[in-house]
Parts: sequence; C-alpha cells; structure tokens
Amino acid sequence: MVKKLLLVATATSLACSSVGFFLVLRGTVLVADAISHALVPGIVVAYLLTGSMHPVALLIGALVSGIGTVLFTELLSSFVDERKEVALALTFPLFFSVGVLLVNLYTSSLHLDIDMVLLGEILFASMHKLSIFGVDVGPQHFWVMLCIFLVNVLVSTVLFKPLQYLLFDKDSMLLPRHISRLLFLFLTFATGWTIMATLEVVGSLVTVCLMTVPAASVLLFSGSMKSAYLLTHALAGLVAVAGVLTGLWFDCSIAGSMALWAGLFFGGAYVASRGY
Repeated sequence: MVKKLLLVATATSLACSSVGFFLVLRGTVLVADAISHALVPGIVVAYLLTGSMHPVALLIGALVSGIGTVLFTELLSSFVDERKEVALALTFPLFFSVGVLLVNLYTSSLHLDIDMVLLGEILFASMHKLSIFGVDVGPQHFWVMLCIFLVNVLVSTVLFKPLQYLLFDKDSMLLPRHISRLLFLFLTFATGWTIMATLEVVGSLVTVCLMTVPAASVLLFSGSMKSAYLLTHALAGLVAVAGVLTGLWFDCSIAGSMALWAGLFFGGAYVASRGY
C-alpha cells in the first residue's frame, strides 16, 4: 500500500510541477484555480446525461468544458483585444456560474463532498488497479499521471525556446501573434488536463499548491531556467514522498501533508536565498 501511495503521489506532484513551473514564470498561477472551477458545468452536464457519477463520464464532461473554456477565452480575447489574463477572468466566472445554476436547478439531491473537491482522496485513488490482459500493473492513477507528466515535459522541451520568449517578453514582440497564441493555448490545455486528472487524487487546492510552490521555491535561488525546471521536479518528488510518509505516520490527510511540506520547503528556500 505504501509503495502504491508513493507512486501515485510522486507522479501527481511531478505532473503538476511540469506545467506549474511555466505558470509561475508567467505570473498566471491562479489560472489553475480558475480552470478547476470552469470544469464544473461539464461535470454536471455529464452527470445529467448519464445519470451516474462514473469517473470516465465525468472526465469526458470536464474535458469538453475545459476545451470550451479555452476556445471561448481565445475568442473573447481576439474580439475585445484584451490581455489573456483579462479574458480568463471574464470566462471562468461565467462557466462556474453556469455550473452552479445547473446544480441548483437539476441536481439539488446530488451530494458533493467538500473534502473530495478540496483535498481529494489519494488513498482511494491508489486502490484503483489497472489490469492489462489480466495482469495487475499498478494503480491506474499512477499511469495516468505519469503519461500526463511525460507529455507535458516532452512538449515543453520541444517548445522550450519559444516558451522563454512568451514568458519573458510580455508584449510578445519577439514572437508572431499566432505563435504566441498557440503557446498560450498549450499552457492552458496542459493546465486543464493536468487538473482534470488530479482532482480525484489531491483535490483542487492541493493541485494549485503543487503547481505553484515547488517552482516558486526553486526560482528563489536558481538563475538558469533549465536547471530551475529540473530542480522543480526534484523538489516536487521530495514533497510527495515527505507528504505520504508524514500522512501515514500521523494518520492524517496525505494531500494536506504534501501541501504542508511544500510550504516548509518554500520557507527554507526563502531563508536560504536571503542568507539569514
């Protein structure tokens, strides 16, 4: 059981940090929190259409909602000629409000566990086995998060140079407008599919923490973007291991313990960077 928890927690933390690093550099880390709210209408519609809380159906609904949110954001930003952050701030509350209205109108009897939404339940997630031709190959969420992590890292590596221009050239003077738009779409999509996969494991709050804190900690004292990207993943893995062991030792929330260790590492990095 401990091994499975470590696998799921580490893969989840790595997947979050692989895209969170770029959100921190761009200064749009709250996009992750906004996307987690914008997925609500897709989840509710999926429940209404299927009449069940099956994870696959909810995941498809969330995916459709996420894609719709990104496309609507891009359309809005092109029409009003506003910065992407403004378009995001206008779009996500709209989608979340639609989701809340649907819940109030059609699913008032549906029980939504606040703990599952905020902190997830990594213990249950680690129990979902993946079988291939009758052979148990480990927790399903481990493989899902590992695939997301590898895709995020692969695409980020290929687009590393243009991503640097996008992150540090706020007015996009060094990139053609369509390239800048495609890179922004990639970051938004990567954030969306990562959040969709992590909600059941660590919840929305801890997901934002894992996307933000490891990268913010490393960037306090690392000057090279490439080395900072590697160190961010190393710290994310350490946060996962420490969180799992702490949660099991004290019989408390593992996701909460991961967030606690992320904060402790950030505090240590801040002190070290100031030379106290």
